[in-house]
Amino acid sequence: MAMKRDQPDLEKRLCGVCGSTERWFLHYVRHRGHFRKLCTNCVLKNNPGLFCPICLDFFEHPLPARDQVMCVRCPSISHSACVAANSSFRSFQCPPCSQPTFSFFNLTRQNDGQDAKTAVVIDKDAAKALVAAARIAAALMTKAAVAARVDAERRVKEAVVAKKKAREALERFTSLVNKEKEKDSKSGGVVSAPESLNAKPKLEGPGPIQVAPKISEPGGSNGLKNSHADPMEED
Repeated sequence: MAMKRDQPDLEKRLCGVCGSTERWFLHYVRHRGHFRKLCTNCVLKNNPGLFCPICLDFFEHPLPARDQVMCVRCPSISHSACVAANSSFRSFQCPPCSQPTFSFFNLTRQNDGQDAKTAVVIDKDAAKALVAAARIAAALMTKAAVAARVDAERRVKEAVVAKKKAREALERFTSLVNKEKEKDSKSGGVVSAPESLNAKPKLEGPGPIQVAPKISEPGGSNGLKNSHADPMEED
């Protein structure tokens, strides 16, 4: 678990390309679309064309064509005067291309006999490389800031256009709704049905109950009903 907690702090002290631990000389730059910390040597090797790889002068302005010589293997640009003293123009290769193990930034370490500590010594060439890398890092960050500003302005314009389109769409929708309401109000708002369907049915009662009349028969003097005589007995 301790290794996982220490990993983020360790990554902050490492070069984003070669993994160098020279944390005192890491430059914060935009490299391949990401912001990373690179050592002096990696800043110079990954940005050919921004400085002369021989004298380590940073190009504030593009060199005239007559004063520059390009490497035959990479886009590195050197002063013609610097190349003339070291190589031919036609087959010129910059130091990193001609020497696989070449490094722009080399530190000298010396032991102090009294305190038994190791001191880091920066010579003239290392100092020039450090300054060149620092100026390149500043130029890259300035370029990144300009690009970020342009992108932000573009996004703002897109947002304004999108807002305008949304407002226009809302206005059209509101207009359609108002037209539909006006149309409904003119037509009464209700669809009329046939009168036969709109009329309410009348509920009628069964009426007075008809009672069948009683058939009265002549009764005898004793108040009892007389029974009909049997036809057989009459005979």
